[in-house]
Amino acid sequence: MDMYTAEGKFGVKFPQKFRELYERDVMEWMEYDQKDFRAVYNKYRDIPSAFCYQLAADFEPFFFSSMDKSNLEDYLSWMDEDSGKVPDKHYKLVPFGQVQNGDIYCFLYDDRCDDIKVVLVWHDGDCEIQLLGNDFDEFLYWVMLNAADWDEDINGDVWKAHLGYLTPEYRSKIIGKTADELKDDFFAMHENMIDIFVDV
Repeated sequence: MDMYTAEGKFGVKFPQKFRELYERDVMEWMEYDQKDFRAVYNKYRDIPSAFCYQLAADFEPFFFSSMDKSNLEDYLSWMDEDSGKVPDKHYKLVPFGQVQNGDIYCFLYDDRCDDIKVVLVWHDGDCEIQLLGNDFDEFLYWVMLNAADWDEDINGDVWKAHLGYLTPEYRSKIIGKTADELKDDFFAMHENMIDIFVDV
């Protein structure tokens, strides 16, 4: 499945930077189904620019075919049952990746503006929402700092390829720093929680 079909399932357009990266063919591996991907798994281990495929970070993009509302249905149903809250009608969550512990990365759309934020929907507790980026560029910066914290080789080809996905502004915040300095930057980031829920 390609990116455009995935967008059609949700009736949205993904963030501009996300679409630009897709057009650069760095998301080719995401077009496979899970089953079919096994046959080409090793091919992408030799392509440092494959988007977040080899980058050591706690972010695993979904295959386009796996971007589905069902990724969030259980979380949101728990929220409804436990607290009597549902997402405000102005918001739409579109899942596009996951954390190893089961949290879900989502694009957050607000029909009152054109901004597309990136959030992490926590799977435990009261379905809390953490803001990771006011746009996809800021989220990519967060991913790179997270990778440094996960001990990604900041002199390696995968790191260098992914640095090329950042805007000059965010790239300048990374280049020239040591791995320890980048880890410090990551830990200095605040856990910004947002509330998109209303009472039923």
